[in-house]
Amino acid sequence: MSNKEERIYDSIAKCQQTILELEELNSRIMGSEGENVRFRIETKHWYGYGIDMHFGKERRILDISKYTMYAIIESAVKRQKERINGFIDNIIKVRKGNNKK
Repeated sequence: MSNKEERIYDSIAKCQQTILELEELNSRIMGSEGENVRFRIETKHWYGYGIDMHFGKERRILDISKYTMYAIIESAVKRQKERINGFIDNIIKVRKGNNKK
């Protein structure tokens, strides 16, 4: 297996892991009691330079309907599956190129 094929297989594995995580998130969201889902987004930042550096956090909470979040997740899953199909096409091209030599 070539180095390029190995990188493609690693990318496919990452996409599959993402799909599994999204499907788990989706099942938790759809199994929740209420109509809305609350997401907390936390970002971390370094401010300043040298001795004056300090660490800051920014938190935001989003209230989104379950069905909107479901649509977002399904769209992300679809994109990941399309990426996997593209990677498989690349593997086929690489193998065809190696067979011609």
